[in-house]
Amino acid sequence: RDPSKAPRPTDRVKSLKVDLSDDASLATFAEAVGPRCDVLVNCVGLLHDADRGPERSLDAVDRDWLLTNFDVNCAGPLLATRALRKALDAGRKGPRPPSVVASLSARVGSLSDNGLGGWYSYRASKAALHMATINCAIELKRQRTICVALHPGTTDTALSLPFQARVNPEKLFPAEFSAGQLLDVVNGLTEEHSGGVFDWAGERIEY
Repeated sequence: RDPSKAPRPTDRVKSLKVDLSDDASLATFAEAVGPRCDVLVNCVGLLHDADRGPERSLDAVDRDWLLTNFDVNCAGPLLATRALRKALDAGRKGPRPPSVVASLSARVGSLSDNGLGGWYSYRASKAALHMATINCAIELKRQRTICVALHPGTTDTALSLPFQARVNPEKLFPAEFSAGQLLDVVNGLTEEHSGGVFDWAGERIEY
């Protein structure tokens, strides 16, 4: 992220810098968040960089790029959740409402929906994120923390930019629309949804 584009601090908004690949940075981040966190949105994702992109064939798979995808797309959200686990603890009973961990994922991480192949590193790392989400949902159920993965649809951001020419205009969502839809999904979650993968319209995506 570009720190210069972070929201200006207000009485309700505070920007915190964190490196998800550094445990010391995550610990400092957790201290800055404080004793209570009601919602954690893991909004991170790597599909391409300036030199590399999703693989079209097995021969194109590169070890470094594969591990980088797993580090960003799976390890980052999982370790952020670990760092804030205590702050997310809503207790076995009220009065505090359940907390939520929502990690941005992608439909291409669905095993059952994969009919095209390719995109090895991205698909595998997002599928791993789904497994991590299920594990967290099982463990954190006792503290009433709902854990889900969310597919925002194809959103008009730098991540989708190289692939937008193949997307129908009505299926390319402005970032504000996707964010609003996902917030609606989060606001409608109950403990029964924990461990699930849902799209921007609240429809369940099979693993």
